Amino acid sequence: MMLWPLMLACTQKTPPGLGLIPSGNAIEAPEPNDPGQWRRWLLAGDPLARRLKRTAVVQDAGYAAWAGLPRDARPDAVWFLEAGAAGTASVALLRGARLAGAETALDDPVSLTRWMLPLSEPGPGVLESPRPPLAWLGIERADAALPVLERGVLLGWLGAPDIDTLAAATLVGEDAWARLATTPAGMLILGRNGAGEAPSETARSVLVDVTTFALEEAAADSAKEHEALKTRRLALAGTEGEDVVGTRLERALSELAPAARDDTVAGMALVAHAALRWRGRCPDVPCGGFDRMDQLRAAARFGPEPARLAAVWRTIAWKGAVDELWAAWERPQVLRAMDRIVELAADAAPRELDRTMVLRPAPDAAWILPVTRAVGGPEATSKEGLFRALYTRVALEARAAAVVAPAEAKALGRIERRALRSQSAR
Repeated sequence: MMLWPLMLACTQKTPPGLGLIPSGNAIEAPEPNDPGQWRRWLLAGDPLARRLKRTAVVQDAGYAAWAGLPRDARPDAVWFLEAGAAGTASVALLRGARLAGAETALDDPVSLTRWMLPLSEPGPGVLESPRPPLAWLGIERADAALPVLERGVLLGWLGAPDIDTLAAATLVGEDAWARLATTPAGMLILGRNGAGEAPSETARSVLVDVTTFALEEAAADSAKEHEALKTRRLALAGTEGEDVVGTRLERALSELAPAARDDTVAGMALVAHAALRWRGRCPDVPCGGFDRMDQLRAAARFGPEPARLAAVWRTIAWKGAVDELWAAWERPQVLRAMDRIVELAADAAPRELDRTMVLRPAPDAAWILPVTRAVGGPEATSKEGLFRALYTRVALEARAAAVVAPAEAKALGRIERRALRSQSAR
């Protein structure tokens, strides 16, 4: 079987402080027969899975998708296999392959985006006045993208509760990888294999309560509703100007992550981290990346309560992004709103979009058409048609969330009804 050699990253020096791999023994150990030892051996001292050993036999079924990756695979091949490997350890290994490829493309941001975006190859046309290739991530230097890819690998180890993370946790816990151990994903991997005490009920209730409040924020459209939320926000914060949601999400994450050995707790921590990323409050900046909705799907695999919270945050993300695009139309802020919409649309149908979607300087017809296709249509090239399609999708998300989150059905129903009215009025 042809396996990915992951030697691409050796062709270019990695920036200082990034990707340093602890030196191993001069004599290479033979391939173990024990599955647990085999997982550790395969990683070759790197929890980011960039330089995996060649193996004669795949000893873990969760690694099967990765084993099908051909030698010298192009980014499209990696993305294809990753899409079909959801919930398995192969996602971490395939993201390690993307990270290795990205490390060789730091002097070419256009090539770098091929490893970072699951979007299709653009056609031969020339785009006038394109944005910088990494503007969608809010960075200018290419090496600033590496933490996003590294986080993606670590989150890949957390894609489902039955993934064995001991090998990754053992490495993350070593001094050489201290920078990973302090990130939310690294702390979660360590927590999955730790003996930390269960978090207090307060930690769980903080996440539940802040999710309810964030949903009410998303559902509020009238002046009366906004005023009521303002009063409630001030009561929660005690001072003007505090991001109540962000502060409470941070608290929940800090208390839940060390106790992630429990599946439900791990899923709730993943929800809290994903929500912080959507709000731009994550500690592991840049917070972006086209894996935020995938992180919520992963969280939902950890039990009914994480699934309920993840569904609510999906709706919050969709409602917030579409409202933001509407409010920012013909303003400079529209670019950020466009990027959020492209990320959400790509989560639904990445191959409907090409990489010029994050380069276009305005929401023109060539941007609108693929977005409406990706979100399920009807196809359109006008602003009115775009928002009909987008608000229809918001309504569908709210309806789906209400099925798994009946306690939030009232607010979700309000979002659905208003989204349907919005799309029919445009």
